[in-house]
Amino acid sequence: MLTVVLIGLVLAGLVVSPAVCARVAPGGARWRAGSALSTVRALRRDDRRAYLRRLGEWAGIYVLAQCLGGLSALVRPYIWDNPRFGADPAADRWVFHYGNYATQGVVIYLAVCAATAWYACRLRQLATDGR
Repeated sequence: MLTVVLIGLVLAGLVVSPAVCARVAPGGARWRAGSALSTVRALRRDDRRAYLRRLGEWAGIYVLAQCLGGLSALVRPYIWDNPRFGADPAADRWVFHYGNYATQGVVIYLAVCAATAWYACRLRQLATDGR
């Protein structure tokens, strides 16, 4: 269930990000807050290859974000075996380091936000300049 929610949030971010970008940085008549979503639909219809290139850039940066999160978990692991587990009956099986876990979450969050912003700005560029 959690996976479905997370996928839904990622897809919602992809859908909403052009409208947010248009509100923050409007560009011409085609890229306003009220018309950005219809402009993206028109771009998907008219120039599918350019749209898919932007979507591929987003996917590449998104995968890089996941890899960065994995790398931060390798450098600063957030869970490991408790050496006192066998000797002490009250000891937990695992030691959990909350700071390292939060660091991994922040790294992934910032990289995913960068990927989504990149996607929206590249769509704005396509809508306003046509490149």
